[in-house]
Amino acid sequence: MYIQVLFSTIDYKAVCAFYNENKDPNANPLEEINRIEGGFMIKRKMESKDGNVKLVDDNAIVKQARWSRKNLVTPTGYYTFSDAEWILIHQSLMAVYGPEQAILHNGRMPPIR
Repeated sequence: MYIQVLFSTIDYKAVCAFYNENKDPNANPLEEINRIEGGFMIKRKMESKDGNVKLVDDNAIVKQARWSRKNLVTPTGYYTFSDAEWILIHQSLMAVYGPEQAILHNGRMPPIR
């Protein structure tokens, strides 16, 4: 999945706040990713050999999507969001910017020619 947007400036705090208020209480929060192109990330829960759940740091394994020409996409080789997470990110963008400003697409983004 990926999300196409029709606006130019993103309010990460507002989008993350809507997402985090509406996510499963046991799920990790949506955060702005600290990358030059911008985007979102969710830290993955990792289980250690002793069965304890621990969170990895920001530079370890995260699920993520980054901006590419007004499309929020997961780069090849990185962990992507679940369908439910993509849908909630889409709902969050629509809540902040309006229902016609964000389009959720199934499948991978077509190549840019």
